[in-house]
Amino acid sequence: MRLALRRRMRVQERGAEPAQRAAIERLTALKGADFDRLLLAALQDEQRETLRLVTAARSLTSDRETRRVLGVLLPIYTEHSELAAYLQGGRT
Repeated sequence: MRLALRRRMRVQERGAEPAQRAAIERLTALKGADFDRLLLAALQDEQRETLRLVTAARSLTSDRETRRVLGVLLPIYTEHSELAAYLQGGRT
């Protein structure tokens, strides 16, 4: 966020996408192991998408500082994605 502010970039906050809203509605109806399974599946999907977006953005940007920041974030999101897969029983 600081990088965007320094560059005077507008950052548009997004609300939940329709698929995310539907997952949230399903989650509110569940409890226990069913809740855990659906939550972990949703988190794993989100982590995969985040990793895909960061990887793509890093390869497309020509701005050195942005590329550096995305390079710092990439192993963090990779670890989050691996953790989500592990928590789901190793499924990737």
